[in-house]
Amino acid sequence: MKRVAVVTDISGLGNCSGSTDIAVLSAMGLECCMIPTAVLSAQTGFTDSYANVSDESLESLFSSLKKISPRIDAVLAGFMMNKKQTKCVLSFIKEYSDKGTVIITDPIIGDRGKKFDFVTEEMLSDIRKIAENSAVITPNVTEFCLLTGADYSALNDKNNTEKYDFLTQNCKPLFDKKVQNVIITGIELSNGKLSNLTVDRYGYSPCETERYGTSYSGTGDLFTAIVCGNIVRGLSIGEAVRKAAYFVSMVLRECMGEISDRNYGIPYQKYLRELTE
Repeated sequence: MKRVAVVTDISGLGNCSGSTDIAVLSAMGLECCMIPTAVLSAQTGFTDSYANVSDESLESLFSSLKKISPRIDAVLAGFMMNKKQTKCVLSFIKEYSDKGTVIITDPIIGDRGKKFDFVTEEMLSDIRKIAENSAVITPNVTEFCLLTGADYSALNDKNNTEKYDFLTQNCKPLFDKKVQNVIITGIELSNGKLSNLTVDRYGYSPCETERYGTSYSGTGDLFTAIVCGNIVRGLSIGEAVRKAAYFVSMVLRECMGEISDRNYGIPYQKYLRELTE
């Protein structure tokens, strides 16, 4: 059985983060080796969410795993809460990247044009280095601009093709590092659709889907987990993205009427059987 080490939080309430990674990767026939950065009562969109942050234990978890030395086919890195964690994860990522393990990073640092309040400049610097040491990164548009220094507001007056060209152009410095593919998620198009843009050093490929409702917590986590699982199963990047985009769009289409609060995320669990194929 192939194994994915997942470095992110576990939220008790809300279909997102580590609980989604465990469900999705397990459904896809992969072992999810969970390394929690924090355990939360509920995802951070809820008020009064309590977080038990794994600052001191995270380094011990990494150290223990390295001593056991299991085969790790991929590392999926997500939510980190402070500088101690980003520094620790960066060291872990570099070590496994140098061993040839596939590193996939979903940089949880911002949305809707703004950096999250808890993300300091020191954290952002580390997360940029984590991204640079990853084979695949899956930022949303805001996160992509924060990683690369691209001007988020410059996208406002561009048509779809101009947006793709602008984002692709700003990817180029990443390919001088270890990055092989950048998958920019949630690009809003002029026709009302959404696009996930896959970029490599040779060009770009958009995967457009219908937009259903508003934004929902955890859809990015769900998308990245499926992409990760399909890469580990041997699919091409293009096929991995297509399958992930289709699944998220399908669940939204079928369940939009059931969702009363975006913070709960989308109820994907009853469709997990679709991922076993």
